[in-house]
Amino acid sequence: SKQEEDEIARGWVYRIFYWLFCTYAEVVHDISVEGEENIKEGEAVLLVSFHTSHNVDILISLFLMRKTLGRVPRALFHRPMMMFWGPLLRRFGGVSGTRKRAVELLRRGFCCCCAPGGVEDVLHHVSGCGKDAYELYWLSHNSGKRLGYARVAEEMGAGSKVIPYFCENAEEMKWNPLFDLWSFLLLDRLYGAVMRSMPGPIHFLMWQFAILCWFSLSFFSLPVPVKVIAHIGEPVVLQKGERAEQFAERVERALQELMVKKQNGTRRNYWKGLKQRMEWRKKLE
Repeated sequence: SKQEEDEIARGWVYRIFYWLFCTYAEVVHDISVEGEENIKEGEAVLLVSFHTSHNVDILISLFLMRKTLGRVPRALFHRPMMMFWGPLLRRFGGVSGTRKRAVELLRRGFCCCCAPGGVEDVLHHVSGCGKDAYELYWLSHNSGKRLGYARVAEEMGAGSKVIPYFCENAEEMKWNPLFDLWSFLLLDRLYGAVMRSMPGPIHFLMWQFAILCWFSLSFFSLPVPVKVIAHIGEPVVLQKGERAEQFAERVERALQELMVKKQNGTRRNYWKGLKQRMEWRKKLE
């Protein structure tokens, strides 16, 4: 796996985007990492994180892992995303996020990563003008609890590790006036209430329209120079005989506790991130 990771990192597309995103993260966000010791060299682990409304932290994190740990994580992306962006994302180590693919990569010793909450998690963070920006919402709109990552660990067997990961002030890295205006006018709640009352086909179409609007409008987000700290949490280890549902609860709780501890709550707070940036600069001077 080390040889394959190095091969990906040698690609000219990877090297260009690596320089762009790492430079951006350092100049704009003074990014740093805590908890590197929780990922052992050459260890096969699955990192799970929450899903921001702007996605920028996802690519930054992929390249940050290479810079700090020498690893090229295999990012498990949504299959529709790989259909459109696959030719580019594969250059960064991205793969279609099926359980079968994840198990295969982990057994070969790769470090994999995913955001289990998906679009539901994103829309939850966007609503209410950021009051729940750091509250996990790992529920599918049509199939209940998100358990895919836990099923992967279950198939890998007792002793397999899942590591909570998130970037402190990740949601504050961008500000989207369109999202906040939508929430301020309570249109998010109105749209959700109407969608839930609709029969299956119309509900499905409204859901797809919501995804399209979020993804399209996310490109209008404005950068905010907050301090960003990538936190690699302590591994959650699957115990012998532990069911996927039980393991998923422990993983979700571990990530939620890490986020609340580092963010001082679940609400989005731009001033906190900007203040941290100024304080961090003073420490270095």
